[in-house]
Amino acid sequence: MKTEFSALFLIISASIYSEQTRQLTLSECVEIGLKNNIGIRIQKSDLAISQYQKEIAESNQLPDFSATAGYTYIDPALKGRIEMIPGTDLALKPRLGFHNNYSLALQMRYVLYSGGKVSRAEEAAQLGEEAAKLLLKDRMQSSKYEIRRAFIQAVFLKEMVHLAEESLKRSSDRLKDTETKFKAGSVTKIELLRIRAENSESETFFSETRDRYKAGTDQLKLLLNLPIKEEIEIAGSLKIPPDELKKTFSLNLSGFTPVFWKAQAAGIQAKQAGKLSEMEKSDMLPAVAVGMKADEANPYLLQDRFGTIYTGFIQASMPVWDWGKNKKKYQISQEQKTKAESIAEDVRNQLEAYYSMLTDRIQSIKKGINSREKNLDRSKAARDAAETARKNGAATYNEWADTELLHFRLEVDYLKNLSDLYISIADLERFIEEPTDIFSGFETDSKRKNR
Repeated sequence: MKTEFSALFLIISASIYSEQTRQLTLSECVEIGLKNNIGIRIQKSDLAISQYQKEIAESNQLPDFSATAGYTYIDPALKGRIEMIPGTDLALKPRLGFHNNYSLALQMRYVLYSGGKVSRAEEAAQLGEEAAKLLLKDRMQSSKYEIRRAFIQAVFLKEMVHLAEESLKRSSDRLKDTETKFKAGSVTKIELLRIRAENSESETFFSETRDRYKAGTDQLKLLLNLPIKEEIEIAGSLKIPPDELKKTFSLNLSGFTPVFWKAQAAGIQAKQAGKLSEMEKSDMLPAVAVGMKADEANPYLLQDRFGTIYTGFIQASMPVWDWGKNKKKYQISQEQKTKAESIAEDVRNQLEAYYSMLTDRIQSIKKGINSREKNLDRSKAARDAAETARKNGAATYNEWADTELLHFRLEVDYLKNLSDLYISIADLERFIEEPTDIFSGFETDSKRKNR
């Protein structure tokens, strides 16, 4: 009865866990993260702003139209006096104004020449839009990398939980065996105490690795902008099938042509700074505008009726003396241009150096994985042999413990190498147009290969 109740409890617990826990694959995490990422939203807003600014600059090439309406009340109304006979009261008193004055006007004004300010503003706005598009692309690529890195780090921590669980099982089995032998008098109290201490340490390590895994998934939830209390489980394993690993190793890094979107954007922003500097220079040049105005007014020609008055005009202006303000503004814009050019050069140099180091790092990690694969097989054979010899009394506890520790350390190093490899390739994909398609192993929980 007790056994049946325990089985029923496990089934119910598993059902509740499956309903409350959300399993996520790598592609699902990337999709959710790109949708919820605040940095991407901000960059999209910057792009929209730059597009509006371009539309405003383009509209400055067209004439402006404005309409005005007005009403004025005057008391007393204006009157004139024309003496018919000088020195007498005989005079005409024409009405020159009225109490009620109305005006409806439509004006067109066009900037004929502005020293190049209008055209430079349009060119600068177009460059700003191009830079914003590139920065959005860079932000999306960087966000995808950050999500992949957090996901792969969480997968590594999940693998560590599996290792710790296996180590704890082996330690518990040894403890049971040692306790049996101690009762039979075939092992000493000292060896039993050592096995108990080892088993206690295995339990502590297992508990710590589970806590680290939870911290890793919490970090992933922060990147995905998911509720921190939501329970998630990540799919995939670092111990991928050999054919998948072979595909990863066959990547020809020299065949990729890196694209540095951030550096391209910085270069365009430097050009934009140059156009803005030319705009500031145009403020020291003359400007010419022409226009026409049609005014439907009452009174019209000194009569209390509406009539249309047409006006054409040409306006010319040029700064004569402003205490050097425009000159200083131009000098500031020149310094901003130089600064932008220096930033663009530095960004490109930094990214080119980083990409070169990244490819070297990937090659180094591959070598480490190849070496540790062979060493893992050797250490497993040595551990199993030492375990058998210890049971037969042909090996001491210390000899067996050394092989057990070596194999465990190599397993951890191997998993860390695999984690570093996939994180580095995810980093590499920030700079290439086409994805490498090597992350399929993180879409489902593949069968683990125990060593």
